[in-house]
Amino acid sequence: MKWLGKLFKKKKKTYSGDQKFMPLVIDDKSELIHEIFGITDERSKELTMTLIESYGEHDELHLVMIDIISQCKHANEIALVILLFERVTSSQRQRKTANEVMSRLFGDDE
Repeated sequence: MKWLGKLFKKKKKTYSGDQKFMPLVIDDKSELIHEIFGITDERSKELTMTLIESYGEHDELHLVMIDIISQCKHANEIALVILLFERVTSSQRQRKTANEVMSRLFGDDE
């Protein structure tokens, strides 16, 4: 009867020896990056909130990265966090640039 247990066990996806830092694709049919990496909606939201909180707490971007990566449990989470980090910093740069342009166009209120 022991062999029946092996018959119904799901095969785990694992890394080959030389790819341990590569993201592991879990669901290549999904259109959502966190699902492609096998990260649940809850964990994705948790990492996003941690990133936003860390971004607000630190003045230097490398400290944000150190803080958020220390919360990750897998290379897939690190890949997701880096993508989220780029989106957050990109939107902040765009907002700052837009504010500077508006300030130059309409003058400062100072």
